[in-house]
Amino acid sequence: MNTIDQLEAEILHLPPNDRERLALAAWESLMEDIDGCSNVAAAPDGLDIARQRDSELESGRVKPLNREEFDRLAGFRIQ
Repeated sequence: MNTIDQLEAEILHLPPNDRERLALAAWESLMEDIDGCSNVAAAPDGLDIARQRDSELESGRVKPLNREEFDRLAGFRIQ
């Protein structure tokens, strides 16, 4: 098993709060080095939308949806 696989396995066994912290740190580091990312460049408009949505959520102008609300609005049926 290579180092990245080992690291991934260790991370996935951490408590949710620790995984969230690491995910946010990793995402922020990718945004600082966006030219080195292959997948992010595929949808540059998506990044602008995500940043705008984050700003709206942080300011309190909009409220986040919970899972049930999202599923209902997206037309998913919960079985």
